[in-house]
Amino acid sequence: RDIDDKDYIDWQNKLMDLDFDITYKAHPKNKQSHEHNYKKVERKNLKQVFNEFDFYILDYMSTSFSIICATDKPILYFNLGLRNMNKDALKFVKDRVFCVDIDLNDSLEKQINKGINLYNNKIHNFTNNYTNKYCLSEENVSEIDLLEKNIKELIYAN
Repeated sequence: RDIDDKDYIDWQNKLMDLDFDITYKAHPKNKQSHEHNYKKVERKNLKQVFNEFDFYILDYMSTSFSIICATDKPILYFNLGLRNMNKDALKFVKDRVFCVDIDLNDSLEKQINKGINLYNNKIHNFTNNYTNKYCLSEENVSEIDLLEKNIKELIYAN
């Protein structure tokens, strides 16, 4: 994650300390003992449960991020500055999610509350161009076959 585990756990704890009904979606490989602090932890594969939630709070761009962006659910994205994205890609992300930049050296509680208040007071007109532009999918094609096809297209295009 490009962040010290202790700092990331501190960040997550600050989110979970909010007085909201938040479910922590654990990564399948996550075996961290800090999860016992969370009221609710979901361990099923994201693809099995992503439609069970009304709203998402995300803080990292990953495969899960792309899956969730493909839904029509609202997303509050706390940008911890862990990814250096291409400007064009970042534009599509910001069109799809409500993005709040977080400074890990400042008061996390203050920034989280400010982000939630800004989200609640904004008119939300999000456009999902991220999925069409950056999510690869073809029916009945494995990810490996799709990746191989895209690499070959890149090679032969040059």
